[in-house]
Amino acid sequence: MRKFYTLLLSLLFVTGAIAQNMPPRYTRSVNSTYHFNKTKNINNKTVNCIDTVRFPYARLSGFEEIDSMEVGYIEGLSQAYHYTGNAFIHGVTAYVLLDLDGIPANQDSISMVISIYSIIESDPTRPNKPQTLIATDTVDVHDVGFQEQALFFKNPVAVSDSFAVVIELNQSQLPPNAPWYGYNKQGDGNQDKLAWAIYAGALYNAYTDWGGAWDSDILLHPIIEQNISASFTTDKDTICLGDTVAFTNGSVNNTDVMFNLFNTTDKPLYTWNFDDGSGEYHPTDTSYDFTSSGYYNTQLKANYYGYSINCMDSAQHLIVLHDTAAANFGFAHQGGGTYQFSDSSSAAYTWSWDFGDSSPLDNSQNPSHTYSSPNNYNVCLTVSDSNGCKMNTYCNTVSFVLGVQGFRDGVTDISIYPIPANQFFNVKVPYGYSGGEIIITDVVGQKIKSIQMEENKKEVKILTNEMSSGVYFVSVDYQGERVFTKRIVVDK
Repeated sequence: MRKFYTLLLSLLFVTGAIAQNMPPRYTRSVNSTYHFNKTKNINNKTVNCIDTVRFPYARLSGFEEIDSMEVGYIEGLSQAYHYTGNAFIHGVTAYVLLDLDGIPANQDSISMVISIYSIIESDPTRPNKPQTLIATDTVDVHDVGFQEQALFFKNPVAVSDSFAVVIELNQSQLPPNAPWYGYNKQGDGNQDKLAWAIYAGALYNAYTDWGGAWDSDILLHPIIEQNISASFTTDKDTICLGDTVAFTNGSVNNTDVMFNLFNTTDKPLYTWNFDDGSGEYHPTDTSYDFTSSGYYNTQLKANYYGYSINCMDSAQHLIVLHDTAAANFGFAHQGGGTYQFSDSSSAAYTWSWDFGDSSPLDNSQNPSHTYSSPNNYNVCLTVSDSNGCKMNTYCNTVSFVLGVQGFRDGVTDISIYPIPANQFFNVKVPYGYSGGEIIITDVVGQKIKSIQMEENKKEVKILTNEMSSGVYFVSVDYQGERVFTKRIVVDK
């Protein structure tokens, strides 16, 4: 009766050959159980992320599997990984059991060969078959009991495409006892066709050549180092209020489903934060509208969710958002036709005043202007900001009137109510203005109606039936001169 040793490995050997019917698998239950360490380092900010990729473990259905390894029988095992990018393979982890008694350190170490191969992906009849040798090394497999071992290359192996990890017997240094056991912990691999085995010197797909009954997808886990690097650009970094910024993602991140366990719910591949309190966003590229001026330290995180570690790298970019100019002003009557104008604009850098009387534009901030004749003048101020963001204009009406000598003090006694007016409004004037005229004009100076003030009548009721809702001017003319003007609002 043969003495059996078990060897649990992770990596696959490559040799080209044509398949033939393989013998039935050897299966046996192992009583002791090994538990993977589920602990992860969350949010490890790094550019070099080293993870032990356990994709096949997550895919297997739960049937334990032990297969003997010996010269002339199963001499090696391979596991394929679909990869894009650039990385370094430091080694492989595998279960290695040199005997079945569960007692560690009572068997001598044995020499095994671990290798990295390119694989054939496009051939449907031989999917994921090891093809070209990239690197190989010998390792010592120790009797450590039923637990996982890490087997390392002397120097990390560079890969830039899909690859297979391989483990096989070292034919030049076979120990005296045979066979040994390769223990893959689980059985069915959901027909991924990732595993190959070397049987009698020939490669066999572990799914295809066993008719679907030996789809073990052996648990060989590469220890892989990847560069996770966040970066992004913007189409502009100094903007005006109302502008949209386009963010273009230039990060280096692994998006292969066998490696990065990201999803669209709780594990986003990318995380944007625009530093305005609006929260986080998760598209690859995006655009954003800021709503207020200020300085925003925008950030992008590139997230890698591994099997043994989570890695993250972040990049920042400052966005300066300038406020746009908004025009406003006030004015005060200085006597006669002279008015002092006071700028109250925001973010203004240049000023342009149009006083509404065909006089030249004035570019000072707080000008004084003298009108030559009484009238209603539409004064407009146009401002621009220092960043070239926007020009803005605000207009207001200046009503210049000249009082009559001897009646100037009585002008303050004129009143209008109610304001806003609805169906009518009243104009109350002193008795000294009897015989004068009340004139209603719109905002452009067009006369709407006029009412003659009767002798010894102090108050005049004016109906608004000829007036729409809006702003109007009520003026009092006496002895050929305008002695009073007031702006009113009609709101029907």
